[in-house]
Amino acid sequence: KKTAGVVEVYARSHSAPTKHQWFCKVKDMVMEFSAEQIEILGDMELYGENMFRIHSQEYGNLTNLFYLFGVRDRQEDRWLSWDEVVEVAAIFGMDTVPVVFRGVFVSTDQLSRNLTNWAAEHSQFGSAALPEGFVVRHTPSFPNSEFGKHIAKRVRANFNQLDETTKEFTDDQKCDLGPPLPARPRLLV
Repeated sequence: KKTAGVVEVYARSHSAPTKHQWFCKVKDMVMEFSAEQIEILGDMELYGENMFRIHSQEYGNLTNLFYLFGVRDRQEDRWLSWDEVVEVAAIFGMDTVPVVFRGVFVSTDQLSRNLTNWAAEHSQFGSAALPEGFVVRHTPSFPNSEFGKHIAKRVRANFNQLDETTKEFTDDQKCDLGPPLPARPRLLV
């Protein structure tokens, strides 16, 4: 988020920039933005997943420590289309979250069956890890006021999250980068 010409990093809140040390790599990434990138950023807010700290499970095939999943234009009060998010990621040298499927589901039942199936397969970030969850979104741009009509999140059953109140951080909690796994688009009918 750019406020008064300064790019800031927020985590799970819009009230104040994060001070948690496990966001240090995201902050380092932001500090490396060029003047041109900061100008392009303008009134856009970048939303992504910080993978620097090990989550409830350890991934072995992270290609980056930050994955972009959404961009909001504050001036236009709209969320960019998925194709625009991909373009922004390219401009800023970021990866996006993996796309498991891009297309249209014919029913909510078909969507539910696919999500259940995908939740039982290994994550694209590690063959020893199950996906934490999935975000389903419409690909076109949409107004911020209609966010709940265009984006949904499903977290897998029995997913355990770390206690976010923990303030201490040790080196053994850092994620490591590894080779990417091959993408596998899949769809049940």
